[in-house]
Formats: sequence, structure tokens, C-alpha cells
Amino acid sequence: MSPPAMLTSQASKQETKLNVLPSRVEATQPQSPKTFS
Repeated sequence: MSPPAMLTSQASKQETKLNVLPSRVEATQPQSPKTFS
């Protein structure tokens, strides 16, 4: 794998982590509007 490809794959992994964490936080907070909808 070329260095640029490795960098983009790492960035995409970090993006998925950032996307997953907020959804988990919302799921654990009952006062979240999404849980009531």
C-alpha cells in the first residue's frame, strides 16, 4: 500500500470512530430527543 493510501485509510478509520461514538452517547442518554421520536 502506498503511503497516501495508508494515510487516507487511517483518516477514514478515525472518521468512523467519531461517527460511532456520538451515536453511542445518544443511545445511552434517555433524555435524547431521538429516543422519544
